[in-house]
Amino acid sequence: MAVLLLDPRFPDVMPFSVAKMEGTKVAYTAEVPISVRWALCDTFPTARDEEAELLITTDLSVEQVRKWLAAGHELFQVPTAKFKYPEVTDAAEVMAQARKRGEWEAGQTHTSLLPYLKEETEEFIEAVESGASDEEIKKELSDIFLQVLFHAQIASERGAFDLGDVAHAFTEKMHSRAPYLFDGSTGRVTTEFQDKLWQDGKKQEQRQEQEPDQDPEVPSAETVGKTTTTSTSTSTSSKFVSGNRTASDTAEKKSADATARASEKDAE
Repeated sequence: MAVLLLDPRFPDVMPFSVAKMEGTKVAYTAEVPISVRWALCDTFPTARDEEAELLITTDLSVEQVRKWLAAGHELFQVPTAKFKYPEVTDAAEVMAQARKRGEWEAGQTHTSLLPYLKEETEEFIEAVESGASDEEIKKELSDIFLQVLFHAQIASERGAFDLGDVAHAFTEKMHSRAPYLFDGSTGRVTTEFQDKLWQDGKKQEQRQEQEPDQDPEVPSAETVGKTTTTSTSTSTSSKFVSGNRTASDTAEKKSADATARASEKDAE
């Protein structure tokens, strides 16, 4: 049994591997266009959810899909479905061209860009604290995003990592620190529960760094207590990061920045 994720922008596009599944009983989530169902009905007989062998969807957040994935069913997806925001790809390509053609951009390093990152961050903080409009906040965020693109492109040129690797690192960290986002569970998660998982994940990552040959054991919601996932949060529990976590991660960031600056000097 498997889940097939279509690109909602191009729902008629199917991966070639699906052609080998002719005759498989399929079910569809509600948002899948009727045109897709008609096009597939002769090849893939429609069945009720409990009888289906393949679930076709354009939205991974649908509860029906989450249940299938939580049950361990394989996920197939159209390659374009991974690119929900093509503008991000466009932005990365623009930055790559800027580095190739702009003398100023080509001369920048991680170290030389730090003052600009600091400046843009301070301007964003000022915009938020002054009650700036959504349009102004968006503009300030785009300036910070430019810095992320810039640093990722510089790293890409020396074969270290690229923007996709940065995004992947974030997702991997969340797998470790917030496993409830990936285990198919639903409901609000309390701050106390988040902090417990966050710290457990951090400790496990540290153990993995010390013993890299061992497989990571990501803490799950079940190991901490399922009941807390459905608890009603207070106004403070809506905050994703607690004060203690922020202070801890700030220290981690300073350490990482120092390492990056040292590496940059060596590269220069």
